Amino acid sequence: MFRIIELAIDDIVWDPAGCSAVVTEACAGRNRRCWTVTGAVTEDAALLVLLAELPAGQEPAEYRFAPLSERNGDILVAELKRRYYAGFDTVGAFGYGDELWALFRRAR
Repeated sequence: MFRIIELAIDDIVWDPAGCSAVVTEACAGRNRRCWTVTGAVTEDAALLVLLAELPAGQEPAEYRFAPLSERNGDILVAELKRRYYAGFDTVGAFGYGDELWALFRRAR
């Protein structure tokens, strides 16, 4: 199965913790179905978060929106690597003015 969550980019920037909780809770599942984020697509002022059903027995992850410190290639790569080694996978990114934001996934 496939689901889409639509979040206003302004909402993500103004309340990243709340929007992170929305994605995490949506993936926690109902009726024994759990979900994982497979990507994210911007559409005008919204971020469409794409979800796919997890195979039975897999635990849903925790999700977190966070700004990235730089758009500079070398610094950006270093920051993404640092987050990866801290246990976070990058599952999507979007621009907001001069800022770059990302959605990260971490196993619980």
